[in-house]
Amino acid sequence: ESSGGSISRSSDDNDDDSNSSSGNNSDAIESERCVASIRDGYSCEKFSLTSAKIVDVFHHANRANTRANAWGGTSKCSKTQTEEDGYLDDGGNGNKMVTEGMKIETVGGETSSSSSNALNKALEKMFEEDSSDVGEGLKYQKAVIVIDGTQMSANEASRLADSTQTSAVFVAYGNREKFKEQQHVSSVLVKGENDTGSPAHQLASMLLLRGYAVLVLADKSADFTANPLKSDAFSFTTIGSGANRHDDKMPARVAFDIELATDTTCRASGQIIGIGDKSMGWSQYAQSICLPMARSSFMRFNPTLAAIELCRYFGEHLDIERIGVDDRVTEQVIMPAYDNTFKSGARLKPFRHACRYNMKQSPSRGSRYAPSEDMSRGDELSGDPNAIIPSQKFENGRLFALGDEHSDDIINKHKQCERSTWSEGSGPHPRKLRYIVPWPKNHEDGSSWPANCEDGLDKLCEVVKQVAINREVLVGVSNKNIFHMLQLWIEGLQKTEITNYMIVALDEETARWCEQHNAPYYLRSLTSITGSTDNHATSGLKFEILKEFIKIGVNVLLSDVDIVWMRDPFKNDLLYRDVDVEGMSDGWDDRTTYGFRWKSLARGQQVSADELTYRMFVKNSGLFFTQATHESLQMMTVLADRMNTERSTWDQTAYNEEHTFFSDKRTPSRNSASSRIMNFACFCNSKYVFKYMRYDEKLYPEERFHPASIHVNYHPEKPQRMLDIIKQYWKGEKGAIERWNGGEGLSSAVQCKPRPVGEIERTKGIESSELAKHVANAHTGKWGGVGGIEWKENGDLVTPWGEGTWGVIPGSDGKELFMDWGPTHELTGRIEGGSVIMQSKRCPDGDLVPTVVADGL
Repeated sequence: ESSGGSISRSSDDNDDDSNSSSGNNSDAIESERCVASIRDGYSCEKFSLTSAKIVDVFHHANRANTRANAWGGTSKCSKTQTEEDGYLDDGGNGNKMVTEGMKIETVGGETSSSSSNALNKALEKMFEEDSSDVGEGLKYQKAVIVIDGTQMSANEASRLADSTQTSAVFVAYGNREKFKEQQHVSSVLVKGENDTGSPAHQLASMLLLRGYAVLVLADKSADFTANPLKSDAFSFTTIGSGANRHDDKMPARVAFDIELATDTTCRASGQIIGIGDKSMGWSQYAQSICLPMARSSFMRFNPTLAAIELCRYFGEHLDIERIGVDDRVTEQVIMPAYDNTFKSGARLKPFRHACRYNMKQSPSRGSRYAPSEDMSRGDELSGDPNAIIPSQKFENGRLFALGDEHSDDIINKHKQCERSTWSEGSGPHPRKLRYIVPWPKNHEDGSSWPANCEDGLDKLCEVVKQVAINREVLVGVSNKNIFHMLQLWIEGLQKTEITNYMIVALDEETARWCEQHNAPYYLRSLTSITGSTDNHATSGLKFEILKEFIKIGVNVLLSDVDIVWMRDPFKNDLLYRDVDVEGMSDGWDDRTTYGFRWKSLARGQQVSADELTYRMFVKNSGLFFTQATHESLQMMTVLADRMNTERSTWDQTAYNEEHTFFSDKRTPSRNSASSRIMNFACFCNSKYVFKYMRYDEKLYPEERFHPASIHVNYHPEKPQRMLDIIKQYWKGEKGAIERWNGGEGLSSAVQCKPRPVGEIERTKGIESSELAKHVANAHTGKWGGVGGIEWKENGDLVTPWGEGTWGVIPGSDGKELFMDWGPTHELTGRIEGGSVIMQSKRCPDGDLVPTVVADGL
């Protein structure tokens, strides 16, 4: 015991269940999960925000400020660092906050009559002992530190508590023996519904319910220069959003739910990683997103409903006794929801500078899956970004898409492509969405919707009143250049009996066309910043249009017109409606769609679990469902501004950056809209359909399975492929889509053969082929008589028309080579003296170049 200290225990030490069974130690405060659908209207279900119980409390008095001086020490953050880190510390009132979309209300801070008296008394004593709000005009948010004691010795937890220099600290335990060992720091023995959860997060959820911000520490090596609770991070003057009516030390609003330490990989905030799949021909380029992994050793939670539910879920399911905690936190907080996997929708702020919390160094990594120890995951890839191209793991997505309404398993108990039911094992409850136009308590009362029809939006309001069902509309944006595809798009909608659709006409000609074809429309004359009217330029205008729909309270399923619809996503409940934005992916299987772990390796490096990142393919900006929430409006406002000012930005790149990348001072609203990815077999891209699905006996032919939609986004022959999709799926013409290649062109064209993945594989192939070794030794040569060709030993290629790669085609016994620099070529040849004489055939069109010579000249 410390000198002058006092120790008190709240209960008998002999029985872990002695208090947990009584009503005095559990918190039973409820929240709501609400979902709107055409079938069921707008309905809500209540759920408890905590399931853990306080078993025992040990309070150690007089621990505050053991090393503190002045008012808790001075932060060493520079002015620049303070500005970089303080961008969300204004509760949503800063100049950068465009809409209400960044304002999250805190909980009331009231405790129920059934809450733990021992915990309440310990908190009262802590704040009596540590009431040093010193420093003129300074006030700090009510906050508590929780140390995860499960993986530390009692001495290690004591050292960490001493380093924090505050008495407002608990060590959380789930095991009585470890709890009894702790004699130097206030500690709490917590019991959840099972024995595998995280006691620190169980305790944090109860403290959050009482209105405290909570800093959860699991890094036993962490060290502080001063009390972190009296740092810039908790300064009430910078939070500055007014006091909560229940407590003047709790801000009424905050701008994030959780602050989380992350790795510095993927440029710290996220990175677009391009790939080149040569077999796709015209559309070989695609984009994926790289995201840093979380560091679970440092988490700061604000007292919001989303943070409480996230802590409750971690408390029950984040098994800190096993490796992989960082992975699980990453999957839950950073990655989107999908299929039967639910996410809390908690808004993340990334930890940037240690000085913000008076820390000496950034938090260390937590436990992770090591590839050598857990190969069962099967998703670790390293090296070349193109290593993912051969991936064909369809099991999870296919199983969900097929469904089984007669199944005893709640996860699969649904019709084909229908949304699944939430269950405890599927994730936390998603947060309640904040609609701009609140849903009326009386479902029949539609008088308040649409709203905000002034400022030139009266005509839009008139159209949506006639078209919308349950506030939902399917919207296509079109100009006069694509009437043929627009007709095919409408034909698919009519076959599917989707009636709540409309067209946004970008010019008078399109408006007249809509009138002639009896299609509901809204004329909104817009031109891109470049003045172009091609597909990409037109696509970038959608965000300005979506702003207007969202402002009046319309939930929009945005659809490009190169999509063929085959199921009504509204009436069949194929949309989850539990996030702000859910959208289609450019991925084609489980890994590329929902995420996989990846490390970029230079040649000769070894895989390190600590450096692994998460990658997934981008969400497609041509098909997504955005609800009329404050967060969605914030996102669309930023995107519309970017499209109006950035001449060379692709709308899909911007859409993924704003929706998925981490926020920072320059882009404070990024990642504020909650996210879900649509199932790849239900809302299909054309790469998946033409390369994979049509060879899947469980999903093809069409009698076995109908997707909701097929987006012809990966192929240049858009209207022709749309016609054949309609012929097969709506008109019963067997095998109509089979005349097309998986890549560009007809199936009668020359299919590109597989390429080796990465530089290492290319080099191995060259070294094992006599033909290739002679080419590499010659080094230079001519292409159809044109010089300037360079074949490098590592497989790099230089041509007068661009740089690329070359090597040996796998499975050809070293007798066939490839040369790719944009165009894709496959070569055969012979060795003559010191030269190699070759003939090239271009795929997919079969164009021949009869003389390619590697002669060193």
